[in-house]
Amino acid sequence: MKKIKLLSILMFLLLSIQANSQIDIQNFQVTSPLNQSFTWNSGQRFDYKFDIQGNYGYNEIKLKAYAESVTSNNLIGLIRWNREGDDNLSFNSYTTKSMWVSIAYNWNGRSFTTSTSKKFYLVVEYQGNSQTYLYTIPDGDNDGDGISNTQDDCPNEAGPASNNGCPLGNPNLAVDLDASQVFSQCTTCFPWLDLFFNSGKRHLIANGGVGSIGFNRLEIRNIGNATSNSAKVKFYFSLNNTIGSSDKLLKTINMPSRNVNSSYGIQTTINGWDINNNGGLANGNYFILVDIDTDNSNNEGTTGEADNLLAIPITYTEENITSIISPFPISRQKNTNTQFELTVYNSQGTLVIERKVTNKEEEKAFIQNLPKGFYIIKNGTDTYKIMKN
Repeated sequence: MKKIKLLSILMFLLLSIQANSQIDIQNFQVTSPLNQSFTWNSGQRFDYKFDIQGNYGYNEIKLKAYAESVTSNNLIGLIRWNREGDDNLSFNSYTTKSMWVSIAYNWNGRSFTTSTSKKFYLVVEYQGNSQTYLYTIPDGDNDGDGISNTQDDCPNEAGPASNNGCPLGNPNLAVDLDASQVFSQCTTCFPWLDLFFNSGKRHLIANGGVGSIGFNRLEIRNIGNATSNSAKVKFYFSLNNTIGSSDKLLKTINMPSRNVNSSYGIQTTINGWDINNNGGLANGNYFILVDIDTDNSNNEGTTGEADNLLAIPITYTEENITSIISPFPISRQKNTNTQFELTVYNSQGTLVIERKVTNKEEEKAFIQNLPKGFYIIKNGTDTYKIMKN
């Protein structure tokens, strides 16, 4: 009976020794900066950390760091932790320990870097047992949004994973002038003469029943980088080219949501009776204002919100004019006498190019030669937007 009891005690002690000789480490991680290059005798230090748990008493723990593979030629450095037995290495719970080591001589004439996908190993030796831990340098995250550069469609702009790392951005609803068609009554039977020689190039609306301005297609396009919500488009009659409290609301059209770079065509007509159904309006020059997203259902950003108003100059008369209907572009003034500055901006409001032109034909020819893209054009008297496809 005594022999059996003694044997049990010896077995327990042996198991206890084996258990105490096990190392319990996790979360090994290189903490040196990303893309840092290391060589021997350069004064650099290689930093790493890990979490450790357990009671190791006053015993030594050896820590060997390697680059790329566990071979003597790739040893970065050795740490003999608690070699003198000065500390009681006891950790009741996982505790983070930060370590650093100078670069070993075997890197003389060679180098290693902490670049993306590089592998580093930590070999821990304690009480005759050895454990190896691997850490791979992860891909960088330039914008700090938690999405690695290789998985991020916008690596330099923070955005959620739901949008592939790109910012959610804003919609931007704008009139595509090149795709829009506007018709109006003209004052002569030769409307093309009026088009070229009437410097104001105003659309004529008569109150006699036949005078009107027809939007055969007013193309509103989402030129932003996010899907828009549904919006209201309102048409006003105004004394000038800005909306005021005294301006008259002519009609409201509901526009559905639009994906990026998709458009919505509005077809409607405004005649003299819409403008002067209460009488008393004097003949003269006015404006039809097209206000996009009047209820502000879309946050279009600084640039988008600022250019949601299109001003179309008109001439109103109560006369009953009967003349042919002719296609008219949305009005843009010209000056045929002197040169004027033509400035072109991109969708962010950044100046692209400046040029002096002498007439509308030169302006049109210059714009036609612009590369594909969205532009804001200022010609001295008017500001308008174009989409080059």
